[in-house]
Amino acid sequence: MILYIQFPPFMKFGERRIGINIDRYAVISTLSHHPHGIVWLAEHKSIGVKRIIKGIPKSLIASGGTGEAEILKNLAHQSIPELYDIFEYEDYLCLVEEYFEGESLTELCRSRLLSSKEVIDFITQICSIIQYLHTLPEAVLHLDLKPDNIMIDGGKIRLIDFGSAIRLKGNSRGKTVSRGFTAPEQGARLKVDRGTDVYALGKVLEFMVSHSNAGEDITRRLRKISDCCCTEKPWKRVSSAETMLKMLKKLKRSETDKRHMPQKPAHKAGDGCRTVGVIGLGPRSGTTHVAIALANYLADVKGFEVCLVEKSDHSDINLIPEVIRATRNSDSEPVRINGVTYLTSGFAYEGEFLKNRRFDCIVYDLGSNLKKAELTLSDCDTEIAVGSAAPWREEEYRYFVQNTAQGEDERITKIMINPADTKMMRNMTAGRIGMFPFPFEPDPMHPGKETIKILERAIG
Repeated sequence: MILYIQFPPFMKFGERRIGINIDRYAVISTLSHHPHGIVWLAEHKSIGVKRIIKGIPKSLIASGGTGEAEILKNLAHQSIPELYDIFEYEDYLCLVEEYFEGESLTELCRSRLLSSKEVIDFITQICSIIQYLHTLPEAVLHLDLKPDNIMIDGGKIRLIDFGSAIRLKGNSRGKTVSRGFTAPEQGARLKVDRGTDVYALGKVLEFMVSHSNAGEDITRRLRKISDCCCTEKPWKRVSSAETMLKMLKKLKRSETDKRHMPQKPAHKAGDGCRTVGVIGLGPRSGTTHVAIALANYLADVKGFEVCLVEKSDHSDINLIPEVIRATRNSDSEPVRINGVTYLTSGFAYEGEFLKNRRFDCIVYDLGSNLKKAELTLSDCDTEIAVGSAAPWREEEYRYFVQNTAQGEDERITKIMINPADTKMMRNMTAGRIGMFPFPFEPDPMHPGKETIKILERAIG
């Protein structure tokens, strides 16, 4: 008996084999293939790192098939794949993108039920990514938000497949993509906007809730948020990813114990560990200075066990003389000075270290890159922004608070400025922004009385 096997016209038999070479890459496997293109998992032959290669048929390029590349090249977010290269290979235009480890949300939900904590944490991270896209100077709509395009690795969310993404301008219209997650206006090829992605966010939340072991009460409250996002009429939906994020964070706080600073040192952090993120509103704004002073205040005055984590592009803490001296005696563990453990940027195993230690408080020095710090900030109990008191900075501060504040009913976003402009401070505090002058502190590892007094007011 003779069998005839016919492959799709866009797909040559040789391209399905493992081990072929595409430019500088060796193909490991074919992840998907369809009339609109093919996706390979490949390894760079020189540096040995995995990459995703998306092959777009040249016949589609004239109809806008390179839109994904045009969008990705201008994005900078740790949860969105970076575009590395573009080249031609036979009948394809190939996009080389960052490869994310892990499994899709679909695969995870097939293997087990999610906990209510995971549902809230995952959808919060997804909202944060969509908020980033929607608040760019030229807003980007993903338009294919679904469980298959959400990757999870160690609890961290990554958003992939920007093949349907568009820039929001004029009467933008999107293509119909994924049944069950596509907003009605997108399915009807009508005008799409930010609310179209909000609809998909609601559907993803609904999917996760239906694949969870969450209790009756939390399920009801999550479904209420989902329903608010998924109304058929766009003008009746939750207005933005930012609003949905605030709803989720308010729910998250109500579902977990209120984590306040204890009056006496617990010395067993566990679930009671308080997290504080310190972010600069501009380069060299004094973020590390404030983070060090805060960590030492909590350790010295409050008696807490504190970990100061440097999660920024610089390594200023490594330059502190006391840290240098302590490092000489301990090159395999983060140094501990006066009750503060300094987890500098040089320690790549930060997550594992924090997992195996118990602290009363963790202070994150996040530098000044808000895009990179976004996910960490979203998990912090308190956010501190550090910047100058220049009057023209006021709108930047308001923008920061509007896009990172964790709720409308609880003022937990603080701003430290140096030097203080009392008029601007009055304007900002009237707008429900906690703003505090931060005096020059010559030795942040031993904060003075004035600094302690201000930190007491700001943090408690």
